[in-house]
Amino acid sequence: MMKNNQIFWWTIIFGIIFLIMGILLFAINTVPRWFSIPLGLAGLILIILASIIRFG
Repeated sequence: MMKNNQIFWWTIIFGIIFLIMGILLFAINTVPRWFSIPLGLAGLILIILASIIRFG
C-alpha cells in the first residue's frame, strides 16, 4: 500500500503532465480546442486537489 506522501507526489506529477500537455496542444493547435482546454484544466484541478488534501 502506498503512503499518503507517495500518492500526493504521483498526483502532482500527473497533474503537471496533463497541464503541460494541455498547454502544448493548445499552443501548437493540432487538436480541437475542446480537447486541449479540458486536458489542461484537469491537470490544474489535480494539482489543486492534491494540495488541498495534503495541506488541509
